[in-house]
Amino acid sequence: MILTRYLLTLLVLLPTLCWGVAPRYLARSELLCDVDKQMCIRGSLVYRSNSRVLTLSGRVSKTSGPGWVRILFRGTNRLNQPSTTIMEFPIRGAFSEIIDKSFIPDNPQIDNWRIFYVVFEPDKEADRAARDLD
Repeated sequence: MILTRYLLTLLVLLPTLCWGVAPRYLARSELLCDVDKQMCIRGSLVYRSNSRVLTLSGRVSKTSGPGWVRILFRGTNRLNQPSTTIMEFPIRGAFSEIIDKSFIPDNPQIDNWRIFYVVFEPDKEADRAARDLD
C-alpha cells in the first residue's frame, strides 16, 4: 500500500521534475494589435522562467505594409520593483507572414512579465531587414 502511494506520487511529480516549471502564456492564440490597429499579429506569447525566454509565435493578420514591431513588457520582482523590456523586430508586411521570435529579457529577477503595449512603426526599409533575418 505504501509502495503504491509512493509510485503514484512519483508518477504525478515526474513531469514537473523532468521539465521544470510549466511555461506561462502572456497571450494564447490572441490578436495582438498596435494602438491604431495598423498592424495585428494572431499568435501566442510564452514566457519560460527556467530559460528566461520570451517567445512569440504567430502570423500577421493585418498590416499597412512593412515596418518595425515593438512589444513593451512590464513586470515586477519579489520586492515589487518595476522593470520594462522591449521585443523589437521587423516585418515584411505580407498578410499571413510567419512570426517566430524569441529573446531573453535583461532583468533575470522578473518572473511575471505582461504585455504593456504594442507599437508599429511603418518603414519601407524594414522589408529588407526582415528578409536579412530570415
